[in-house]
Amino acid sequence: MRESTFPDLRLPHRNILIPATVEVALQRLRAVREARRPVAIDIEGGVQHVSCISFATAPDDAFIIPFTRRDGTLYWNQQESCEVWRALATTLEDQHVPKILQNSLYDRFVLHYSYGIRVRGVVDDTMLKHWELYSELEKSLGVQASLYTDQPYYKGDRKSDDDTTFYEYAARFCSHPEISNKLEGWSMEAVKLITD
Repeated sequence: MRESTFPDLRLPHRNILIPATVEVALQRLRAVREARRPVAIDIEGGVQHVSCISFATAPDDAFIIPFTRRDGTLYWNQQESCEVWRALATTLEDQHVPKILQNSLYDRFVLHYSYGIRVRGVVDDTMLKHWELYSELEKSLGVQASLYTDQPYYKGDRKSDDDTTFYEYAARFCSHPEISNKLEGWSMEAVKLITD
């Protein structure tokens, strides 16, 4: 409906930061802790191998904390990697930083089992929120992004050998704030319809 009010295709612009230095990565994680505002988090990878973690501080602002490049080499040297993991653990375990995840159980399991990081302060799980409203629909993030965002299909970028393309894919995948906000509005509308 909204798209019919203008003749051109208006795609969302997302500011995506791929930190070039460890100082930039640490500064962004520190800013998340200090702001204590909701942040969406999403991991890429699984048990014993997380290639990057994306953080979205707003629907149009995200950054990546990379660990490995597409060719398998490490993004940081050993000392930098230790600093980044410590800052990540401090941020993810901070219960005062509200966190939004998609399929929270999976990301939390991987981070705790593989890295000893207990993600605390989870306030929302977009997969569960979507499923509660529309249990007959598939609950994948790809489906949710197609329903609740204006982001064109991007899942194919997951297979890219180019580091920048892959990291930008991971950051776009972290669209939970936008999805959560839309679902919150829709669930309030549903409650209103039921109670009226």
